[in-house]
Amino acid sequence: DEKQEVAPDEERRIAEEAGLTYLHHPVSPDALDDELVDDFRRSLDDLPQPVLLHCASGKRAGAMTLMALAAEQGLDGEAAIAKGRAAGVDLTQEKIGQFVKDYADRKSGA
Repeated sequence: DEKQEVAPDEERRIAEEAGLTYLHHPVSPDALDDELVDDFRRSLDDLPQPVLLHCASGKRAGAMTLMALAAEQGLDGEAAIAKGRAAGVDLTQEKIGQFVKDYADRKSGA
């Protein structure tokens, strides 16, 4: 529901004309759950690498990246949040940051 300069259909067309694979995977912090993240991770596995993720603020894209990395690398929540901070994605004061931490803890068994 965020304001975009380029609509997803137009973004898909532009990406595909450039020879890129495009996946539109909307993320709303209020509707975020394990199933959405797990679905994203499965989709990510099927995409050609490297992958570019983006959103208006970078927080949702950063959160999804951190959760995928945490699950792949077995990181607990604190380690996932620290990895994000080190990369310039500080979610410590964000509601979505708590979800990242909790998701990583659940996936790592912490």
